[in-house]
Amino acid sequence: MNRNDLIKTDNTIFRVLAVKDKVLVIDCIKRTMPVWIDDISGVSISEQELQIETEVILTDIEVLSPNTRKTAYKRYTAIASVVSLNKHTVLRFGLSYQTDRELHRFHPGSRFHTP
Repeated sequence: MNRNDLIKTDNTIFRVLAVKDKVLVIDCIKRTMPVWIDDISGVSISEQELQIETEVILTDIEVLSPNTRKTAYKRYTAIASVVSLNKHTVLRFGLSYQTDRELHRFHPGSRFHTP
C-alpha cells in the first residue's frame, strides 16, 4: 500500500495519505477529516473509478474559460490561509515544499515561513 492509493471497501472509498505503523486515510465518500487506522483491506481503484462513484468529475484548470478560472482562483485564495502548511505538517505527511509552493502560488502571504 502506498501514499495516494484509493481503496474501496464495502461502504466507502479511502485515499491513503500516509503509511507508517498505521495508515492515515481520508474517506472520499463522507469527506471527513483524515484518521489513523490499524489496517485497511479492500480493492484498489483508479481515479476515474473514484470520479464515477462520487459523481465528481475533475477538470484541468487550464481548459476552463477565463471567467471560470478566475472564480476558481478567487475561491482558492479565500481558503488558502486555512490550508497553509508549516514545516511540521510537511514532514509529518511526507509532502514536499514544492507542493507547499504550488498550494500557495496564488496566495503567497499565507505560507508559513520556516528557517
